[in-house]
Amino acid sequence: MTNVQPTAIFFPAPTSRYWTRSKAMNFLKVSYDVQAEILQYLLPQELASCSATSKRMHRLCVPFLASGVIIKGEDALSFANQTLAFCRWIQTKKSSEGTVDRCTYLRSLALYNLREVWLQNQPPDESLKAALSMLTEVLAKATNLRHFSVSGFDILLATCPRIKDILSHSCGSLTSICIGETGPGPAILRVLWKLKGVPGIHLRATSGTREQISFMEWLREKKLIIPSMEAGIRKSKVKTCFPRTQELILEGIAIPAALLSYLFPNIRLLIWMEGYSILMPCQWSGPRAALKWDSLDRLMSDFLTVAHRGVFCPVRRLDLCFPRINGSIFKVPVEKFEEYLLETLQRTSPVALSVCLHTQASNGFYERVARACPRLKFLEICLAPNSKFLTPPSGQVFPEVSAADVLPALCKGLASVQIAYMSVLFFSRDFITKDMAASITTGIRSLQFLEVMNFQESMDLRLEKRLVWYEVKSVAGGERCVMEVDENRGKAWREYWQNQ
Repeated sequence: MTNVQPTAIFFPAPTSRYWTRSKAMNFLKVSYDVQAEILQYLLPQELASCSATSKRMHRLCVPFLASGVIIKGEDALSFANQTLAFCRWIQTKKSSEGTVDRCTYLRSLALYNLREVWLQNQPPDESLKAALSMLTEVLAKATNLRHFSVSGFDILLATCPRIKDILSHSCGSLTSICIGETGPGPAILRVLWKLKGVPGIHLRATSGTREQISFMEWLREKKLIIPSMEAGIRKSKVKTCFPRTQELILEGIAIPAALLSYLFPNIRLLIWMEGYSILMPCQWSGPRAALKWDSLDRLMSDFLTVAHRGVFCPVRRLDLCFPRINGSIFKVPVEKFEEYLLETLQRTSPVALSVCLHTQASNGFYERVARACPRLKFLEICLAPNSKFLTPPSGQVFPEVSAADVLPALCKGLASVQIAYMSVLFFSRDFITKDMAASITTGIRSLQFLEVMNFQESMDLRLEKRLVWYEVKSVAGGERCVMEVDENRGKAWREYWQNQ
């Protein structure tokens, strides 16, 4: 039987004989804090239903209806209709709302699929241009906008040139901006220059081509970088551009880390995916360059970008993944993988590490990982078959291995590291049993909590997941045993050690 979501807030009648109808709770008589706590969990359709019940409910629901808006159309007509409907609604004001403009309630606005819709409809439809123009007028009145996300910002900029001035003046309260699926060029960076006080910036180059936004051309245009004739970029003078930005997300954008640290000197969270050129062979950045960053709270990246772009600083939490080009995993040769990964770990020395490792490591590989991460307290490791992300040597085939073949070498190599929380994800046909979990805690004596996640392919090629948490206890005689704990306790300890 299908569960039907309620379209309005209601309170069931009391069933106890000690209750009377006069004691039933009235939603409009509770405090505004309670009302806001309830309304923020309702869907837009439910909020619209509630707002149509009475004038008082209308006044309560309108700010929540306008606070977060997502426009996503499959084609030009649906995108234009959604945009026009939103703009007309938010610019309409009823007498019961007083003198407050609805546009001031807008906190978050996201435009998805704008580039795809624009490219599908050539020449562009006039209704789409009119919708974007009307949206610009709404943004001019949205003085409390906090989050702005758009896919295809260069199209919006070409259609509505005023958008760069509107974002810098009317939307002075912006805390994060996401510019995705955009082509190269300094025009995007000129907009960012006007918004240099934004704490969070997300830039994503065009998917598929991974074109690079031309930072260098823009920096020279603004005279923020003055190249030296003697040693090129190494001796260049760089001025600080974004001193207030603390969160930076880059996708498909290549820029040296040393230069990036001067532009964004106060970064604490950096997510940097595919920040290297896939058309050229992977080369290290050479000797260590001077960074403005003393350390980073969190760095999420693929293991090629960290070393290739020259990131040399301690990182408290490091999340490493494998690069994806055009939707497929970018594989590396077997002999290069361990070299790249160890180089990355030596440069960052993380306290919390999330990484994917192959199941057939060379002799002494885990020992070298332990020496590269002496501060490690939290380890999330995914053991995947070599065929998932590595290129086999010529004429060789990766054999299948089981958990019993991998875990002894893993425990022996990590025995010298003071790991308190460990999460193991294993892609295999067999599960990690409780006895295997006990052997892990015996090999790694500092371990206090162990999280085991098994993935197993079923007959219909679906992945079945099983998640178990174990707490390690010491008993009489110095022996260590594992006790299965509930999900809430496991997640609480995971969050605690991950953020230490």
